Amino acid sequence: MAPLLAKRVAEHRRKLTTRELNEWLAAAQRRRGIPSTKAGLAPRIYYATQTGTGPPEITLFVNQPARLSENYRRFLWLHFAEHFGFNGTPVKLRVRKSE
Repeated sequence: MAPLLAKRVAEHRRKLTTRELNEWLAAAQRRRGIPSTKAGLAPRIYYATQTGTGPPEITLFVNQPARLSENYRRFLWLHFAEHFGFNGTPVKLRVRKSE
């Protein structure tokens, strides 16, 4: 198998710990805070965990998912890819309501 292909396959199956993800999430929120809605209500992201591989799927647990703007979701996705280096691998970033 070609080295580049082997690297892509390894990244496709890569697993991250919840601790690594939450440290990344804290750093991302320090870099850019969560914007509030027009009503002044900001969602709260409780934690992130990996819920799948092949491709990697990261789930964020949020108190009010509808309040998490598309712009902030895009920022998190880009910051995630930059931080963990998932180059050439699609990463699914899901948002769920925290129970």
